[in-house]
Amino acid sequence: YLSLAWSYRRAESGTRSNLSVETMLSKARECALNSGDRGCLGLFAYRTAWGFARKARYEEALSQMSFAVEAAVITSDIGALQAYCADLGSIVHRMGPRWYREARRWILAGILIARWARLGRDDAHGEMILGKMYCDVGAKPRTAELWLRRAERIAQSASNRVNLADIHMVWAFWHRQYGSPRALIETLGRALIEFRSLPNFDCRQKEIYIMRK
Repeated sequence: YLSLAWSYRRAESGTRSNLSVETMLSKARECALNSGDRGCLGLFAYRTAWGFARKARYEEALSQMSFAVEAAVITSDIGALQAYCADLGSIVHRMGPRWYREARRWILAGILIARWARLGRDDAHGEMILGKMYCDVGAKPRTAELWLRRAERIAQSASNRVNLADIHMVWAFWHRQYGSPRALIETLGRALIEFRSLPNFDCRQKEIYIMRK
């Protein structure tokens, strides 16, 4: 059930996807509570945390993600631990620039664990968020560029199309802060074309996000 919830979350977005994810998580909750498997309970908390984060219920999301991190430590699941740390930082950063220092600590912890254990080469979410935060603060263009280039290399190597489209969207934010209006428009156009080429993907949410930014 947890794997199905993840596949629904990654394969598409929007109301239909959210309903499918919540249905699978409801079934997973019952199984996990009955089994007492700490690893499954941690994974369930991780999936639940992202559900809360997408609804901007950040305190509840961080509570669930903290439980997931603790479960990964207890069960010595290094693969899960590197993902949970990076994603906890990603959720913290959504709370605004005031929390960026704390967010960076968690994301860097996840990246370092991944490097030491040679894991996490299929997703560049942590690297992308670091690049985005440095774009937002508007003080370190070179640092933002380095993180975004690293994220792009990882996503290209993994053929992760969703990752790549998100990274190109953040590159547009880089151009908004440090580049030219022409480069900003061209990069945003490229990102939107990539989002629209993804099957069953809710492009409207990305368009709204871009307009808000």
